[in-house]
Amino acid sequence: MTDYISVRDLSSGLLKEYNEALCNYKPQSCEYTYANLYSWQNSYDTKIARLPDGSFSVLFTVDGEYSFLPPVKKDADMNVFAEEIKNFCKKNKKSSFYLGGFLESEVKCAEEFFGKGIFYPERGNFDYIYEVEPLCNFSGKKLHAKRNHLNRFLKMYDGRYEIKPLTKELCMECKEFTDLWNDINAEYVHEGLEEEKQCAFTLLENIERFGLSGLCLYVDGKMVGYTIGESSYPCSETLVVHI
Repeated sequence: MTDYISVRDLSSGLLKEYNEALCNYKPQSCEYTYANLYSWQNSYDTKIARLPDGSFSVLFTVDGEYSFLPPVKKDADMNVFAEEIKNFCKKNKKSSFYLGGFLESEVKCAEEFFGKGIFYPERGNFDYIYEVEPLCNFSGKKLHAKRNHLNRFLKMYDGRYEIKPLTKELCMECKEFTDLWNDINAEYVHEGLEEEKQCAFTLLENIERFGLSGLCLYVDGKMVGYTIGESSYPCSETLVVHI
């Protein structure tokens, strides 16, 4: 039976194979990037396994329950995936498990092995995917509100704002800003806010290791925001915005 390995313990060779599988699978979801899996490790005890058909399986533990992403491989053998995770759960004395992140095109095949009616759309976990050109120009009716928001900012802070590339030297300032943001929004704190903060800190501490990029926004010389992103996998045409 397949062994699942913590994302922290992946060898460089296995990580390379995982990224090669992503290049073949071509997901646009933020879930699969190594930086994302690693940064949420403390919250979800994330693990990866290479299955007998050469695909990769990603496992999260949420509130003590197992949750699996679709297998990472183009035209993966769903029968192999189903048998492996069922055996894994049986070995670990789990009578049930969750499946998440399946595209509509993958659901029909998965239902043949897991049963019909178990998949449903969960709007709160959808990714927002934008095309670059419309987002750069805020063209079209759907981006009208964002365009107005930007124009208000430019008018209000004309000559007072500055944008800097995120570098290792600015990471401590980003951490301090994150703490300040959490304090200001303390009345709106939800149970996941601290987890999100630790995720941001992990990304900031590993920007060079993960090859992350980002921007920092200043007004009157003070940081008022930052963002961190990366390609969803090597050679991907999709940029994942983590923070």
